[in-house]
Amino acid sequence: MHPGARVLVYREISKVCEGLDVVEGSDDMLLWLNIKDRLKLFSIDKVKVYNPPIAPAAAADDDTVANSPGASGAHVGPSTTGAASTIA
Repeated sequence: MHPGARVLVYREISKVCEGLDVVEGSDDMLLWLNIKDRLKLFSIDKVKVYNPPIAPAAAADDDTVANSPGASGAHVGPSTTGAASTIA
């Protein structure tokens, strides 16, 4: 795991993963985590990367999509202005 990664720590007493801590560094099989502005050392076996839940996109009706900012109703392709290139 790289520094800056958000992780959860498995706690053996409560048998759950807790926290949302940040990796500050690593030393082979150990990770330094920033927990409440203090560095603590944990085994890499007790830490897993936090994957935030992904919320499904809200279903939009045609009026919402058509009236959204930037909706022009037509697909804009690559620009056709400028010098034409020739292939020899």
